[in-house]
Amino acid sequence: MEMIIHAFISSRSDYFNSLFTCLNKSLLNTLQTVQNAAAQLLTNSRKCCHMTPILFSLHWLPVHCRINFKILNYIFRALHNQAPKYI
Repeated sequence: MEMIIHAFISSRSDYFNSLFTCLNKSLLNTLQTVQNAAAQLLTNSRKCCHMTPILFSLHWLPVHCRINFKILNYIFRALHNQAPKYI
């Protein structure tokens, strides 16, 4: 179950990384709410629990950190000739 939920959440967010870099904070908070709900579902935690320790226990980055990480990873790979030729 964890793999399915993680694959769905991360694939959707990774697919639109370049678009998400331009989003304002309120829209990023909406995406973070979806990720938090998925984490709560997986860990059977209550809504009032702090989400940061739960996300770290699942090895998930917060949405804004994951977007930055993926974009910077693409740039690093492109600069070091590890990316596909079209990048």
